[in-house]
Amino acid sequence: MPSYKVSFTTDTWTEDKEVLGDLTLSRVRTERTLSGCVEGKALAMYIMVYFGPPGEDPRCPAAKASFDGEMIIHGSIDGKSGSFALRATGLYTGGVETSWTVVEGSGTGELQAIKGTGAYSIPPNHSCPTDAVLDVEF
Repeated sequence: MPSYKVSFTTDTWTEDKEVLGDLTLSRVRTERTLSGCVEGKALAMYIMVYFGPPGEDPRCPAAKASFDGEMIIHGSIDGKSGSFALRATGLYTGGVETSWTVVEGSGTGELQAIKGTGAYSIPPNHSCPTDAVLDVEF
């Protein structure tokens, strides 16, 4: 399966947090711009659970968070255009580890038959852009 390098910047990040006991549940909406072998725009929505003792990042209510979500990408991969959805699962521990799975059947246009996976890691105190890899075939 071919591997495509993609960089993305996070253009917007909006969280709606609710606390219950020692845990915080958050709904996240984020928009991203992608460049490299994958170009276009992305819209993602995540559910996050923050847990553990307070962390160093004042934007985060705890030192760790798990998250799951969906992302729609509209653009092109290696010159083929269309849209598709990714399912994301990850863990925040000061840095971020995320894995992606293409939602089967979600592809449109020249990306209609897309399938595959992807991933990215963000070390603590990282600045944009973020580099990721998307292993897909059409």
